[in-house]
Amino acid sequence: MEEPEEAESCEFGWQNEVHVMSDVHIGCRPKATSCTTVFSVVPPVSAPAGCDNSTRKSWDPESHLIKGDLENEDGGDDGSVSTAVTYDESGDLILPRRHKRQRHSQRSLSGELITIHHQLTTRLPGVGLQIWRGALLLADFLLDTISSSLQFHNINVIELGAGTGLTGIVMAKGAKRVFITDRDADILDNCTRNVLANSGLYLNGEESVQVRKLDWLQSWPPAVSHDVEDGDEQETRRDESAYAWSEKDLDEARSATVLLAADVVYSPELTEAFFEVLDKIMNFGNTKTLFLALEKRFNFSVDELDVVAYGYKQFRSFFHVREPGTDSCNTVATEDTPVLNDFQWKFEGSKIPIDQVQQHIVEYERGKDLELWEITRCKCQEKGAKNQ
Repeated sequence: MEEPEEAESCEFGWQNEVHVMSDVHIGCRPKATSCTTVFSVVPPVSAPAGCDNSTRKSWDPESHLIKGDLENEDGGDDGSVSTAVTYDESGDLILPRRHKRQRHSQRSLSGELITIHHQLTTRLPGVGLQIWRGALLLADFLLDTISSSLQFHNINVIELGAGTGLTGIVMAKGAKRVFITDRDADILDNCTRNVLANSGLYLNGEESVQVRKLDWLQSWPPAVSHDVEDGDEQETRRDESAYAWSEKDLDEARSATVLLAADVVYSPELTEAFFEVLDKIMNFGNTKTLFLALEKRFNFSVDELDVVAYGYKQFRSFFHVREPGTDSCNTVATEDTPVLNDFQWKFEGSKIPIDQVQQHIVEYERGKDLELWEITRCKCQEKGAKNQ
């Protein structure tokens, strides 16, 4: 893996040398540095008759058998074992046994597998090479929405801080064009590998998913690449700008209506940079909505003599929560957001109840600290920007 640049050392300090591992990877083969995880997509499951929508969403399909489970066992449709006495060629009694049932039989019915190449442990600047639970939650939300509505059908999408590219890959099941973006070359290379590995899932083919470099600390829109027109120099230029944006890319980014981000809240400097670039992208072309998933990270504070989620508090300070049915932009400090900043007047958010999101990817556990947010520019800010 590439050594981090000097800027990264300053950005993370001593934490630059600390190796971290996602909870998703616990239980993987010891001493392994990288691996490939294949996620199975469970198709939408209807709850029993009489359940309302909220019950349908939270109903666990794994606790119920499907018809094929019972039909594949010895005996009748009720799953009972045959009591007929049979003998083999030697005259020995053949004991009736059930066939071992596949743990998640629903997976084979969907015919959809998502292959993700990733690292098991990394230093903090390289966490984008790991799979985190926020990305899996956001992927579940996208799968649930794509299977139940046309909200994400044939739209243009930008994923920010994509990491392994999992959520962008899932979004391509319904979207017209998806830009999967991140900063570092090794992360972008890994994204490309994952995009190619899952090309059979995309509604509009492999070309509908593009991996692009986007550094939140740089200006938006990014510089556009232009091929040099002579011989060897042209080939070199193309290699260097493999993840650069083209004019066509920016035109399609301008018409994007949905932004995605998962597990991007872990560094105070990067959280601030994220909202700065978000402000610019949301003011670029069409009105855009961000869907963001994260997991609260708690640490003990000597100053407060308590366990606190500093990163989460900072995240919440960048937007206000609009009360349902109100048009006012007024906001006050809360327990989660004790410090207000100027960005809170630019963005408004609403939390999406995760118990209403059906779990399609079963290879992870949802903890109580996972959250899913829908964030937009404040309507009064959006109106002012359009009038400029």
